[in-house]
Amino acid sequence: MPNLKRIIPAIALVTGLALAVAGQAFAGPNAAVTWTTTLDKTTGVAAGATVTLTFVGTGLNTCSGFTVEAIYDSNAVGEPAHAAAQPFLAPGKQAEVFTTIAGYNRRTFMGAAQLGGSTTAAGQTTLGTFAFVTKAGFTTTNIAVRQIIFNSGSARDTIVASPSPKVLQINPPAPAVDLSPAAATRNFTQTQLLTAKYSGAAGDTISWTATGTVSGGNIRITAIAGTAVGTLPTLPANLTTTATTFRTVTTAALAGTSTITLGVATGTGQMKATIIAAVGASRDTSTVTFDVPVPAELSAFAGALVDDKVQLNWTSVSQTNNAGWRVLRSTDNVNFELVSGIIPGAGTSNERLDYGYTDVNLPNGVDKVYYVLEQVDLDGKVTRSRVAEVLLGGRFADMPKEFSTAVYPNPFNPATTIAYNLPEAAKVSLVIYDAIGQEIRTLIGSAETAAGRYTIQWDAKDNSGRQVASGVYFAHITAGKFKDIRKMLLLK
Repeated sequence: MPNLKRIIPAIALVTGLALAVAGQAFAGPNAAVTWTTTLDKTTGVAAGATVTLTFVGTGLNTCSGFTVEAIYDSNAVGEPAHAAAQPFLAPGKQAEVFTTIAGYNRRTFMGAAQLGGSTTAAGQTTLGTFAFVTKAGFTTTNIAVRQIIFNSGSARDTIVASPSPKVLQINPPAPAVDLSPAAATRNFTQTQLLTAKYSGAAGDTISWTATGTVSGGNIRITAIAGTAVGTLPTLPANLTTTATTFRTVTTAALAGTSTITLGVATGTGQMKATIIAAVGASRDTSTVTFDVPVPAELSAFAGALVDDKVQLNWTSVSQTNNAGWRVLRSTDNVNFELVSGIIPGAGTSNERLDYGYTDVNLPNGVDKVYYVLEQVDLDGKVTRSRVAEVLLGGRFADMPKEFSTAVYPNPFNPATTIAYNLPEAAKVSLVIYDAIGQEIRTLIGSAETAAGRYTIQWDAKDNSGRQVASGVYFAHITAGKFKDIRKMLLLK
């Protein structure tokens, strides 16, 4: 605890002010005082206007005087007029050039000392004011308070010490609103969450407006991060053409960021949400698109890196009015881009047909890519495949020395991943059987595959696209001369 130091009351007010500005701290009866300082105008202030800075002390204890130091830019505002509230006598003042902190070139002191009598202040009291007049050409400026000294007889307490001023801004610029991502398209994963963000200063109030268009399903808000202003929507909140509106306040804990998280509620097809975040006149808009086509009827779809190209192979067990296939690729398994033209289909057929596509223009700087197939019907209807994952350069850094397989998670629900490592190139097949030996699903029919490490997902569906029942299943994996069987348990 600081030592209590008492000073003989100054006969001249300026002497007392000089001691205060020196920043010395004393523990007197007002050491625990809290204070606030406010501007009567902060926005819409024009040139020639008067802006008043007011000081209020709370918790005063026999306070007989005070000294305040404020700093400002004299190019924006003139030297302030001072006024002290009762019970203090008329204030003294002092002003001088100030160059310690960038953006300020002048400092002024206001003080009121009880040099006689017994009048003091206690509790909460308005101490005094600075009245600034803005100059010609004024647009915006800051005024800051560096320290306040409270007197009680001969004891003085420094409540705020320099060099950390309390800054008040006149005509602050509108905070920038930046929603991210601005647009997310072809997001094929229903459980994938997208986040629209606002990043500003802690304490900013954001007004959110969210609308959605529906085509077979709904986008919904699944989470809101930020201190609520008023009532937030009940989550999860499905978005419609009628706007959902609410407000949040950013907090220091969120580093000046407030977020809302979006996901697909139900259904298939293309669904869009428009999100607007506004702070005052500043606003930003994000259009988020989910595209969830109906699953295509495929019994196998996989890819492998061969001679710096990705070879994709897939097998269709049946087709109805199939005009053809399109291949889409992603580097993050969220946003997919079209990489092929139409690969002709077979119209209507119940035959088992094999297809292939070679992706020769692979992206740089990634060690993994993801593919989906779109089946385009003659009537324009689009269905899609599951995602096929292909490792690029990363798998060759640690080439497997022996054949091995793994299944994870196991037990599983709703899907599991089957991994297999090839020490040499081989023709690979992977078929799922049930406990009595019946074929359930052909994941890989017979595909020439380069040496490397591979994974493929089984979504607990049979060759017809139907969900299978809970129970024990077996993955039969053949790669040239290598064979393995993995036992899997589906729990629901």
